Amino acid sequence: MEECINFCLHKGGIFPSIALFTKTGDRIGQSKDASKITEGGSYSVTISHDQNDKSPESAEYIMLSTVSPNAVCISAIYITDAATSYSWYGDYGHACGQSWFISDKIIGDQGKTPSCVWLDSDGTDNDNAQAMSFHLLDTIPSYDRLYQYNQTWAGDLMCKSTPRFSFWGKLLPDSRIPVFDPPLVYNHDSGK
Repeated sequence: MEECINFCLHKGGIFPSIALFTKTGDRIGQSKDASKITEGGSYSVTISHDQNDKSPESAEYIMLSTVSPNAVCISAIYITDAATSYSWYGDYGHACGQSWFISDKIIGDQGKTPSCVWLDSDGTDNDNAQAMSFHLLDTIPSYDRLYQYNQTWAGDLMCKSTPRFSFWGKLLPDSRIPVFDPPLVYNHDSGK
């Protein structure tokens, strides 16, 4: 099993390390590719699920962490596996207080230009995050989830839920992240 992860970057920099975790917080795969990415570029990496001795499990959490003082500004992340696709936009981090920048990176057919958020290991230029982590299942667009986020967007659901989305001043690539314990159980989406 593996995940393909595509990044859209507004400002270039050194690509962060990526770790994938199961619903119980076990690390299942990791990439520490420290390639330099050009401004306005995109980057793709495939992460094999080779760090978990258990039976194959889907990733439910992702963490990005950088050890480079060369800041990178991420506007979108797309994660796909054999069954599901997830999308994360820099607007999440921006709404939750992460350092951000106006992006001119156009995403998708509808011409969306999400904010980009900074990752930087030494905090120069007021870049306040070395790492960020989020719960992949909460990035799947569904009618009920979008309705809930629109009702209480920057409040308790996203910004005040550490397992759902967090950015970290200091969190190294081999660190563990908080997960929902017990794992979340979702109701069937009304699909209106």
